[in-house]
Amino acid sequence: MQDISQPLHGYLRMFFRRKWLLIIPAFVGLILGICFSIMLPKKYKSNTTILVQEGKSDNPLFSGVAVASTMTQRTQEIKETILGWDSLVKLVKRLNLDTNVKTNLEFEQPF
Repeated sequence: MQDISQPLHGYLRMFFRRKWLLIIPAFVGLILGICFSIMLPKKYKSNTTILVQEGKSDNPLFSGVAVASTMTQRTQEIKETILGWDSLVKLVKRLNLDTNVKTNLEFEQPF
């Protein structure tokens, strides 16, 4: 048992003698990282690609009945779905933007 603890004890003494060689660079790196992140410009970019396809029916009786819609109509339908009241309410609640709202009238007011 002494054979194993002897080298371990020596390594621990060596670490505590030279602890500043590890602590100071870590602390300086932390401070420089924080300063650098504060100075960076806050720019965010987000892209979304939506594949717009006509819906396919599983029922073979509806195959000849469906009317083909144009790309503009389908895009308008997607826009209406995204900007619909239910979608916007879910987004507001997910982002916790309704924390100070007490009534429904305040909820519908613009910022």
